[in-house]
Amino acid sequence: MKLLTLQILLFLFPFTLLSQEVKTNEYDRFLKKQRIEMQPLPVAGLPPKTKLSISLSALGSSLYMNLNGSGWGASTIDAGNELILLFSNDSTVTLHATGLQSFEPGLVQNTYDHRYALNAAALSALSRLELAGIRKYSFNSFSDLAIPKENSEKVKKASEMLMTEWQKNNLAQTVLPINLGDIRGHIGDSVTFCSHVYQTRYFRGSENGPTLLNLQAHFSDPAVNVLILEPDRPRFNNVPEKRYVDKDVCISGLVEMKDNTPTLIIHSKEQIRLTSPVSVSEVGYFEGDSVTVSGKIFALAFVGDSAAKETYLSMGTPDSGATLSLVIANEDLPGFGTPEVDYVNKKVKVVGKVERREGKRVIVLRNKKQVEVLEQQDNEPAFAGVKGAQVAARLPKQKTGKVPLIQTDAEFPGGEAGLASFLRKNILNPSELKPAEQKKVLVSFLVDADGSCRDIRVVESAGYVFDQEVKRVLRKMPKWKPAALRGTATETLLMLPVTFRGAEGEAGNR
Repeated sequence: MKLLTLQILLFLFPFTLLSQEVKTNEYDRFLKKQRIEMQPLPVAGLPPKTKLSISLSALGSSLYMNLNGSGWGASTIDAGNELILLFSNDSTVTLHATGLQSFEPGLVQNTYDHRYALNAAALSALSRLELAGIRKYSFNSFSDLAIPKENSEKVKKASEMLMTEWQKNNLAQTVLPINLGDIRGHIGDSVTFCSHVYQTRYFRGSENGPTLLNLQAHFSDPAVNVLILEPDRPRFNNVPEKRYVDKDVCISGLVEMKDNTPTLIIHSKEQIRLTSPVSVSEVGYFEGDSVTVSGKIFALAFVGDSAAKETYLSMGTPDSGATLSLVIANEDLPGFGTPEVDYVNKKVKVVGKVERREGKRVIVLRNKKQVEVLEQQDNEPAFAGVKGAQVAARLPKQKTGKVPLIQTDAEFPGGEAGLASFLRKNILNPSELKPAEQKKVLVSFLVDADGSCRDIRVVESAGYVFDQEVKRVLRKMPKWKPAALRGTATETLLMLPVTFRGAEGEAGNR
């Protein structure tokens, strides 16, 4: 009988040991959430005068790690300050402090109890990998602590048990989709919602330098503070207040109550996703990010030799300097058909990653699905006069060399005004048009390195007589100032649309 009792006790001992590591697993009636807390794990083998305990917990769908100790780590941390966990395979996981937390001064040593937000991926890493070190940030400084190997199994087992209990209680839905108006009912939850950012404000010089994203259209809307703190600004190209103002966004994060206001702290770009396009003038705020950009294509360039040729579509407004280059590699060009016809002088929407090449911002296009034509810009200003000729943006073509962009375009004597005057004086209407009737001819031609024009071709025909009239006049053009590439004159391909209008349809400059 005694032997049987001993065997039963030995059989139950491992399960008793495991259950002792779960300190709390109960429903909190006040917070209306399931609370799970693991027993604190004292870290052994640390230097003298250094004490540290690691505890893991869950409150509803939210996960936390607490560091409690004295000596090392006894400092004041601010909301969002990082705690970097280093594993023995040299991988890292970054956690963030849940709020401003100080330390308790002591007669012998100062003590602290600091809390950091976890996520499922970080908890999984703790349950699988060997924790080798911790780097703890406090305001503008940090300190490192090596974790002796003898502690790794304890941390892994506690993490695995918390993960098991968390999933068993069906709490593993880490992000709850909510309506913004219901956010006060989700304090302590990780949520996601979509809204519009009406205003932004960067409190430069204030404590922790927060950037506030204002989601309130009216005072009757729920008050929510969405904050990006100073230490996280580099993750947003240091301009979060410019990236998101007047944009539609979807936001995810942990909802906390601060100053009686629901608050989300955004630590990374993954927590805030743009759902509205950006303008060409704004792409500089998004270098390294994939965005949707809308704007007008005003020029096209073929750059490089026949084997390494790239096509550059220029988007934006050249006079303001707000431009973006869309790059199509030679091997991808067949999939785009005829970009010089399909995209030039049209408003398009482009999806892609903003990169920088030799000081210029570019998006590389690999697939035609990245480009959507929104509308054709037929409402370009027309020149006053009977013929109503319109000047297209210049389309440079570089046959040799591999420099991405031509530095100066070819120029008609007197510029665009000179070209407009030349066309008005020379183009004749070859056929009578009805009132408000229009005929448009789109032609291309080459400007050689010496400025002479040749190889005039009709890209879009308005009929034989109109095509021939445009060709006749272009053959009379004087020499242009040629395009230059790094100071060397180079051949350029230009495209010019000319619109003929009926007498009563002439409106001069529109």
